[in-house]
Amino acid sequence: MNKFKAIHQKIRRQKTVILLICLIISAALIPVFPLYSDEDKNDIYRFDKSYIEELKSGKHRANIITGEIPASVTHIKIDAFFAAVTVKSESGKPSVTYTIKGLPDKAVKIEQYFSSFKLTERRPERNEKRLYDAETFIKPIYIEVIVPENLHGTDMDISSYYAHTDISNILCKSIELDSGAGGLTVNNIQCKDFSADTGSGKNVFSNLKCKTGEFDTGSGSCTLTNCIITERADFDMGSGSVTCSGNGYIKNPDFDMESGSVYFETGAEGNIKIENERGSVYLDLKNSRIDYLDIDTDTGDVQIKNINVNKSTEISGGSGLIEFKNCIFNNTKANLGSGDFSLDGILRGTSGFITGSGSVLLNIKESSENYGVYIEGNYRHNAVRINGKNFGNDFVIGNKNSEHKIYIDKGTGEFNIDFIK
Repeated sequence: MNKFKAIHQKIRRQKTVILLICLIISAALIPVFPLYSDEDKNDIYRFDKSYIEELKSGKHRANIITGEIPASVTHIKIDAFFAAVTVKSESGKPSVTYTIKGLPDKAVKIEQYFSSFKLTERRPERNEKRLYDAETFIKPIYIEVIVPENLHGTDMDISSYYAHTDISNILCKSIELDSGAGGLTVNNIQCKDFSADTGSGKNVFSNLKCKTGEFDTGSGSCTLTNCIITERADFDMGSGSVTCSGNGYIKNPDFDMESGSVYFETGAEGNIKIENERGSVYLDLKNSRIDYLDIDTDTGDVQIKNINVNKSTEISGGSGLIEFKNCIFNNTKANLGSGDFSLDGILRGTSGFITGSGSVLLNIKESSENYGVYIEGNYRHNAVRINGKNFGNDFVIGNKNSEHKIYIDKGTGEFNIDFIK
């Protein structure tokens, strides 16, 4: 018995030793694995007392840092925290130069690795951020980058957290922007790929020309004027607004909306896709010819006018309003819910409507002799009205041999069709 007790005590001592070893190792690893990465730590600085006195006296306004980016660099990244950012071209400029005003030297980190250049405004420690609250401190802080007129092979990546970013007259390979509350002003930009991740600020894009455009919007506003996007444009929207207007055109626009609003009054090409949970969409496409139109809406409203869809239209409706004016559709499939639906225009090919409790009005700008209308089911007590008359089921009106057909599977809501007599 004593033998077993001795063995048990020995095992307990071994466990205690192992536990102590683990604690020692853990304590040794704490400084090696801090709560934040070394990269984050290097991007944080603390003002010393002498510089704080300079801030109070306004001497920081005179602090200027300048430099030149080597011609071998093909990727330029600017990461600003409180500083306003300006990037623009200058005729005859042989190289890229930068000027930083209003920041201490230690608040700026410059890195170059082969063909990449990165300029970072280090973030102040949390207890020093109050120093930036004073308008006299924030206003004089800026980062200005002057580039040659042609940067064809260069990628630009610019982030700004608090202040405004202004980019103009740039010709380069790609531009990626990340903006917070300060907002963006983008003018006269040509590139292959363009993307902007915006926050709560005001964001203005004018005379932008690119192949692909990606706009990830938050609660702020985005305005696109005279913009040409030749391959694809994706709009991933939060609660903010997007306005597109002017003489440009956008190919394959795709709107993915949680809420917010879209006001689109410019030309379009290719395919249009709208996924709208609870936002508001208004499109005036200026008689643009579109291949495919795909709309999926829940509680949000969709209003579209002056559109010609060549191939097919697919509509999934919820409780929101869907309204079309002066439209020509081909091969339309509409699965509708409790919201109201109206169409003023022409339906080509084969059109099918499955409806719920919402009302449907088709105001077709052609004679009924150009169509064959078919009603599935028996709706003796809740008939489809065509040119003011009630109709029941099966083929009801028009021309059976017509190439244009309308099939109706009706719910409890009203369904009215008015043809030109």
